[in-house]
Amino acid sequence: MNSQSPAEVSPTRMIKNTYILLFLSVNLLFAVSAEAEEITVNDRMDQISDAVRQRLEPWFDRQRIEYPPDEVALVAVKDEKRLKVYATDDTGDWRFVMQYQIAKLSGKPGPKLKAGDKQVPEGIYNVTHLNPASKFWLSLALNYPNSFDRRQAQRDKRKNLGGDIMLHGWWFSEGCVAVGNTASEDMFVLAKDVGIDDVSFIITPTDFRRETPAKDLPKSPPWVSDLYDELELELNKLGSDGITTETRLIAYADIAPPPAPEPSTLLGKVLRALANAAETSSTDDSK
Repeated sequence: MNSQSPAEVSPTRMIKNTYILLFLSVNLLFAVSAEAEEITVNDRMDQISDAVRQRLEPWFDRQRIEYPPDEVALVAVKDEKRLKVYATDDTGDWRFVMQYQIAKLSGKPGPKLKAGDKQVPEGIYNVTHLNPASKFWLSLALNYPNSFDRRQAQRDKRKNLGGDIMLHGWWFSEGCVAVGNTASEDMFVLAKDVGIDDVSFIITPTDFRRETPAKDLPKSPPWVSDLYDELELELNKLGSDGITTETRLIAYADIAPPPAPEPSTLLGKVLRALANAAETSSTDDSK
């Protein structure tokens, strides 16, 4: 047998084992520390904003709109699976800028009525905050249920309307608008540059500016016609429906998100230095 008793283990082997244990322990602590460290909106902007602005600015230049614009309207059209971007020019008029392919919209035409129905809401919403560390990469949170949703729920005696509706990255969703990681970066930076108070988000089953809107729109609940009248009015303020400009449809071959930023806390830096030292010493000992 070639096994050694503890007393027979060489000092070199013991040192190497100690370094290996130290290295594994430090890596575990570092992973916990990095996970616990909060990534801020500014952290994420530092990572991605330069590259994103290089993608965005030419589209605004084509419309002679200075970037960032004063106001932005994002329009998610369910039956087209498109996210249309509008912005105001220097006269305050709305202009169609570009449109993205939506990766996933769950449910069917019609508003969201309750938690768990997998319906994407329909209505006119505001962006409440940006999430730089979403489990779907990046996200823009919407104020669903808004005042209209709550009034109709009270009228119908419905409760538990659900929430946490967002535009986010990745390519699947139940109840939210998934646009893929790269497009989510564009919308994240655009909303931050414009200011979320000046970003509106319209979700509509069809583009009511078209001559022949979708025929399978729901007839109930009874207030849905009021909602669609309001959506049509809001869409008409924006001008072009974007249908005739197919070359402006952006369908990214998605790029991977950038690596996580280095930890900025003192603990994170100390753990990283210890890990590097342990790895270096272990390597030197094996030579």
